[in-house]
Amino acid sequence: MGKISGWGVLAGGFVAWVVIVVEHNLVQWGWEAWMVLQVERGLLPEGVLAYVRQPEMNSAAMLATKLLGAVALAWLCAATRSRTGGVGRAFMAGFMAWGIIFFMSLMPTILQWPMLRARMILAGVGDLVGYLLAAGLAGWIYGELSGSTGKTPARKRR
Repeated sequence: MGKISGWGVLAGGFVAWVVIVVEHNLVQWGWEAWMVLQVERGLLPEGVLAYVRQPEMNSAAMLATKLLGAVALAWLCAATRSRTGGVGRAFMAGFMAWGIIFFMSLMPTILQWPMLRARMILAGVGDLVGYLLAAGLAGWIYGELSGSTGKTPARKRR
């Protein structure tokens, strides 16, 4: 492995951060719309909406945390990317990051609060798509900025 390009990691991390923030907001919006519809139909009590709305989702602390995580994801993509690797390795890094996050944060919530099970599963699936897309873009941007073509170099003949 060679040196990792810091600018490539930062650029890839920024793009990954944008993808993750958009994905999280889309999942949250979809979940809120579904819950409001369930309350209007009388299937859920109105008090449940207080658990759904999360104004802190786009607070400065959450955005900063997501940015640090996205830069770490881009670094993971760069670290696992060999000279012959391509975006496929970035997808593997994204899957690993999603797995760590899902099993450390979402799985305990699913087990502890059954009423939030559907929301956590939706968040988990949304996050999987978001992290794979973010990692793929971060890996591609890192490859473009670092000059890695992702092609196997020609072997020297003896």
